[in-house]
Amino acid sequence: MDGYLIAGLASLIYVAILLAGRRLGIWRKLNISLYGPVMIIKTTRGSRLVERLARPGRCWAVYGRVAIFVTLIAAVGTTLFLVYLATNIGEGIETPESLPGQSIDLPPPGTLVLTIYVVFSFVVAIVLHEYAHGILSVVGKIRLTSMGVLMLVVPIGAFVEPDDKQLKASSRSTRAGVYAAGPAANIFFAILCFALLVGVVGPGATPVASGAVVIDVAENSPAAIYGIGPWSEVLSVEGQLVRNGSQMSLVSFAVPGELVTVELLSESETRMMEVPGGVVAHTVFEGPGLDAGLEPGMIVKNLDDQPVNSISEFRSITENSSRTEPVNITVLRFGEDPATGMGGYFEDPTIRTINLTSKWLYYRTHYPWVNREQYRNVSYMAISASALGVWTEDPEFLTDVVADPLRSSDGGSIGARLERFISLPFIGYSPVVEPASDLYAPSGVMSFIPGDIFWILLNTLYWLFWANLVLGLTNVLPAFPFDGGYVLRDAIRGAAHWWWQRLTGLDRAIGRKTASDAEVDAFMWFLSGMVILIMVYILVAGLWKGL
Repeated sequence: MDGYLIAGLASLIYVAILLAGRRLGIWRKLNISLYGPVMIIKTTRGSRLVERLARPGRCWAVYGRVAIFVTLIAAVGTTLFLVYLATNIGEGIETPESLPGQSIDLPPPGTLVLTIYVVFSFVVAIVLHEYAHGILSVVGKIRLTSMGVLMLVVPIGAFVEPDDKQLKASSRSTRAGVYAAGPAANIFFAILCFALLVGVVGPGATPVASGAVVIDVAENSPAAIYGIGPWSEVLSVEGQLVRNGSQMSLVSFAVPGELVTVELLSESETRMMEVPGGVVAHTVFEGPGLDAGLEPGMIVKNLDDQPVNSISEFRSITENSSRTEPVNITVLRFGEDPATGMGGYFEDPTIRTINLTSKWLYYRTHYPWVNREQYRNVSYMAISASALGVWTEDPEFLTDVVADPLRSSDGGSIGARLERFISLPFIGYSPVVEPASDLYAPSGVMSFIPGDIFWILLNTLYWLFWANLVLGLTNVLPAFPFDGGYVLRDAIRGAAHWWWQRLTGLDRAIGRKTASDAEVDAFMWFLSGMVILIMVYILVAGLWKGL
């Protein structure tokens, strides 16, 4: 059954139960509150478990002090990261050379599968967060007034309510420890999941074959028309072995447009198929190619009166062709032969010449942040080209990105790899499902686990890491009503009080003073406004750039 249908039916049943219970007065009798569609189930039963968990009080007290330090450091780091994002929005826009790059979408996991991962990971993160608050409250001798669960069709979280009066009356260190306990617990758990993913589970994902993994197929290309789909793996072309993604640029086609034999691994099976060969215009950007009439899927047969038999030849001919006068070009378009009625690739008589441009000038206009001095004397067509119309990567690229980001082979910095690792749900890399997962098998210490279970474990660890990291770093922000705002306020108040105690009588006599609680609160409200404005700017600007 379709995931959307299941979700819709579950929502209708939930609303029906909600309305029926409200009409019959059941929720009032069970001490369940309704806030719109959200059901809040309050109880005090879980407080005993929290009290038992809080018994090693000294250990938890140490944890509270560590949590304060971690929260303050994370607050500074997260704020600086937000400022970095705000000042670098749009810098990651892809160039023709990077396409499809990091925007590769894995096979969609389905609504139900994705919902299970998201709901489960966030429920775990929220329960861990709230229980940490509760434990530090008990350690600080602050009474818990209630505990509960939030429901919206499925459980979406939990909460622990310390007595507000006792919390405000407690010492600054105790209060800060209570606030810091939740986000610190999420951060520590995220680090644990990351360590297990990178150190144990991730290295167990091994490609089942050496080939070129297809991650994108050009529209109307030979691959698209003849049935080569994403997440298959090219093993050879016309007897030429292909052992990694870069080797596809070396594959040579004797006669562009004629059928070649392709050995393909797809859905765990190897098969042979015949596909028209050639160098294909994978994506056509604004510029010379688009002006000449090129479209995605066309085969470039000749350029500057020279045959184009491979990607490497296409690049070499293009870069060394004239930029001052039109260059001859011959392209093949898929169509039907009027004489035979058979489909195939035929010359397009409407495209005969192309006016190339300087790559340096083109990048200066469109992608100035990645422009290079060596582009000055290079001619440019502004298209991305691919063999057969397939964009390929090495078999290890998925395991490097998803499961082993610190050893990624893309040559980027560790910081850039970690940034990409955190953004996997937004760039289509998680969760990993069939047929992408069929290209890999567990090995080493993970070899005893069936393939399906292995990927469920890997995806679950990643989503637990992601949900805890997001919840933890969001709550450490130095702004109200986030936990980090309250921790920072108490830290500043404590520093001001410490400074006041160190002032001598002479200092006080000449007018030296420290910040009052009211001044600290005013500063925190100002800081909260600035942080929230930065977040809103990032959201609005990000959406605008994506349009």
